[in-house]
Amino acid sequence: MNSRLACLILLIAAVLAGCAGGGKPADTSVAATSAAVTPNPNAPVLGLSGLEARGVTDADTKSVADMVAGELKATGAFRVVDRAQMTQLLADKAAQMAGGVEGADDAGKLLNARLLGVGSFGMLMGSYVVNFRVVDAETGETRASGTAQGKDLKQLKAGIKDMAVKLAAEKY
Repeated sequence: MNSRLACLILLIAAVLAGCAGGGKPADTSVAATSAAVTPNPNAPVLGLSGLEARGVTDADTKSVADMVAGELKATGAFRVVDRAQMTQLLADKAAQMAGGVEGADDAGKLLNARLLGVGSFGMLMGSYVVNFRVVDAETGETRASGTAQGKDLKQLKAGIKDMAVKLAAEKY
């Protein structure tokens, strides 16, 4: 395995492990409500690595991460790959490379994801807040970002939907 590919695999593993920021990212899985959306085969693949919990429970963070994933998928602007799917793809690719199968040159090809979704969920001055960034998988450049907030679940859900629509409107 060449050193460049090894470094990329380690970088992706670090992102998936949630090393950045020191918090525990929650697993994300696409919410069942978004499963009925017909995926656009030309939409970019967005790999979701989870949300970092900031002063809230991991269980709440996982639920909010599912809401974000569902709303992003519902826009039809992204083909969403969640953390569990990315982990399985990485494990499969590592097994292929160990067996001598030629590997991909970069993280985008490895996961077929040009974009990664990262962010956090927490409380700020009495409101729930989700901060989310869409990051270029090759360069690490933030391509778009958004924030959703609400005093209760209903307001937060509406804010997440608005944020997803805003992120979907960007050119990737």
